[in-house]
Amino acid sequence: YTGGDTITVEAPIDRIPLFIKDKSIIPMTEFALSTDELSKNVTYKVFSDTPCEYEMYEDAGDGYGYERGEYTLTVIKSEDIK
Repeated sequence: YTGGDTITVEAPIDRIPLFIKDKSIIPMTEFALSTDELSKNVTYKVFSDTPCEYEMYEDAGDGYGYERGEYTLTVIKSEDIK
C-alpha cells in the first residue's frame, strides 16, 4: 500500500492486521508477561530487498536509569543477519 490512502481490511478477533514499512527490521522473541521474563534469544525479520538497518534500544527494564543515559543503542544491519 502507498501512504496517504485509506484502506479497509478484515480484522477478526483472533487476527490482528499488521502493516510493516518497507526496509524494516523487526526483532522477535518468545512471549513474555513482563520484561523480567524476556528471552535473550532474539531473531530478526527483514522486510527489504535492499540493505537497511535498525537501531535497537536496550535498558535495564526498570527504574529511571535511562534518564541518566543508562541504556545501549545497537545498530543492526540487514546484511549482518543470517
